[in-house]
Amino acid sequence: MFLKNETGEPAEKNVRIAFSDRAVGPYGAASEPITGDYWAEGPSAIMIGETWYVYFDMYREHRYGAVRSEDFEDWEDVIEQLKMPKGAHHGTERGQLIGNRMSLYSDHPHAAGALIVRADEHRREKDDGGFGRDLPKMEAYDPEWWKMDMLPEPLRQDSGHGGSHNFLVHEFIDVLMHDRTPVIDVNEALAYTVPGIVADESALKGGEQLKIPQFVT
Repeated sequence: MFLKNETGEPAEKNVRIAFSDRAVGPYGAASEPITGDYWAEGPSAIMIGETWYVYFDMYREHRYGAVRSEDFEDWEDVIEQLKMPKGAHHGTERGQLIGNRMSLYSDHPHAAGALIVRADEHRREKDDGGFGRDLPKMEAYDPEWWKMDMLPEPLRQDSGHGGSHNFLVHEFIDVLMHDRTPVIDVNEALAYTVPGIVADESALKGGEQLKIPQFVT
């Protein structure tokens, strides 16, 4: 498994590797960094011939990087040989929420930013004065969620990743303070995680169809 090591003391983000016979573990200790003296995250691995290539996001340098190895021990930096589309970064699948009245398309590095696309039959609305108006077919959507009153004042800071870190911290603290079940509880977390583990087991068995177990605690 290729993983990101992120520490505050010393401050670093790098890619390391840990081994296990099964996706669910247990895993051995993580290796020394296989990436260089820069911040790297979002590793993706692919085997070409007899060589493993690991691609990663060097987001501070606004570019992608790569290393390669044939034995998982000696890693060669091939950043200068790598050519990627401008704006490429890890996590470039475009989220889509499709509705009957309108749809939301999240931003994408190779396309437009986040967009609301309205169905033609739902573009007409009345304003506060009762006058009819036509809304645009497409409209840019870029709310700064971290500025809104969904968060307490001290947490309204632009933390990156769309301000998501602030909401995670707030949810965690609020759960502890009010002794309540988190929005994403253990059942939800298992529903997100287990299919990926089963998919890995399926791949190791040549694509055999496997049942995804259901967990309800």
